Amino acid sequence: ERSGELVKQLELMAKKRALFEAQLQALEMERRQAAQAQKKLRRLMQLEDPKGDHFGKGAQGVQLPQVDAGPRAPSNLTLGDVLSVLRPRDGPSPKQGGQEPPKPRPKPPPARAPSPEASVDDVMEHVHRDFSTHRLDFEHNQSTVDSENPKVASVLAKVGESCLRYKQVTVRVEGYGESSEDKGIDEARAEAVAGWLKETGVTLRRLRPQGRGLQSSKHNRFVGFSVVRKIVVTGSNEHPGCEFAPPGIYFKPSSAQVESLFQKMLIKAAKLLRTEDHRGLELEIEGHTQADEDEEWGARRAEAVAVELQSAGIPSAKLSVVACGAKFKFSGSKPEALQKCRRVELRIKE
Repeated sequence: ERSGELVKQLELMAKKRALFEAQLQALEMERRQAAQAQKKLRRLMQLEDPKGDHFGKGAQGVQLPQVDAGPRAPSNLTLGDVLSVLRPRDGPSPKQGGQEPPKPRPKPPPARAPSPEASVDDVMEHVHRDFSTHRLDFEHNQSTVDSENPKVASVLAKVGESCLRYKQVTVRVEGYGESSEDKGIDEARAEAVAGWLKETGVTLRRLRPQGRGLQSSKHNRFVGFSVVRKIVVTGSNEHPGCEFAPPGIYFKPSSAQVESLFQKMLIKAAKLLRTEDHRGLELEIEGHTQADEDEEWGARRAEAVAVELQSAGIPSAKLSVVACGAKFKFSGSKPEALQKCRRVELRIKE
């Protein structure tokens, strides 16, 4: 029995060691990405913009702070090193050190609720690159994902890994086809790839399969990937009955009424869209429901938000309504999860 317990302890320590090594590898990857981003930013700061709008002579020679993205992963890691990190460290007791226990810190005063703000949620360039460089090619009039093909399996694994790494990113799965193929083959390819990614652990609400149409050019039978940009509106968390989590506008069950807090947020979003930098943007207004609601509530909610944006000065030509129903719902039956299902999201139309 004693030897069996020792074996179990050794197996547990081995699992902990593997977990710790994986965390160190993740830290090393983040450090490298931060270093690459800093290097690219340094090169950009040395460029001279002909118009003098952003980068000019005044930007040359700017000293950037060093990025500290965490420790490097040691190559000579031992089991003792792992145990020294995983083992709980007890502080000195009053009897041993002769010191009094520390007094509890006073609670900070409650933070004031922020005023509504709006911004374009742009992700870093290397995240765009992680997705846009991948594509899956298909045979003529075929939409089945050949995961047995090593090249296809490699691309799917890389895309799935990027989805799991950047957990806040929504990915557009874009299907393409040739004019000589059957109608709807582009959408079928996008849906097939999105379904495969779902099997790898990527939640469907983070995927937006979309057909891009049939093109007259050859070699256009593929599925590509891009990151969805969105309008983020933030505001008070002290809203009765609605725990706000950007970038959504949330609703009560079986209701399409935009409440006052979210009306203020949409006014901020409209003001952002009227600025010089974002005047050319077009929006897709996605309406969502929870599973036990009628799907028409998704369309009603999206249309209600579109009306609010139009009344705030956004032309209807720049707004398109998309009813998603419960296709992209949050998992779980708790009130918080159901509340997030009853939402409208503002996405930038590419």
